[in-house]
Amino acid sequence: VAGGRAAAAPALRGARLARGAEAASLIKLAPEGQAFLHVELCEVCGYIKHYAKLSEHFKKRFGDKVVLMFNDFDILKEVSETGQCRGAAFEVMDVNSRKILWTKMGTGMLPTGKDVWMDELGDQVAKLRSIAE
Repeated sequence: VAGGRAAAAPALRGARLARGAEAASLIKLAPEGQAFLHVELCEVCGYIKHYAKLSEHFKKRFGDKVVLMFNDFDILKEVSETGQCRGAAFEVMDVNSRKILWTKMGTGMLPTGKDVWMDELGDQVAKLRSIAE
């Protein structure tokens, strides 16, 4: 993905998503029963391994119904004052609603610290996006 990374990039690009009155992103919305999650992560901090662990956990639980991407250029322009990932960040956001589902900057903890935290995050995603398991 130009400007970002995603497991299923071609399926995510193409449609503008409005944030307020302004067109904010080229990321498509997930259809009902699916979720596209964006993770803003600090690559310098080595958090890519935590992204991989979370992605694997969700793949086992949801199959292809949940797609994770990280550090997408268009989304970072929305959520970061600089348009770049913030230091120590591991912020998980539902792309459709722009709801933050996990904030490492707010909690000081990574969701991969315990399996139960990843399960709770998955429960939030399933409820928010009406995903059948």
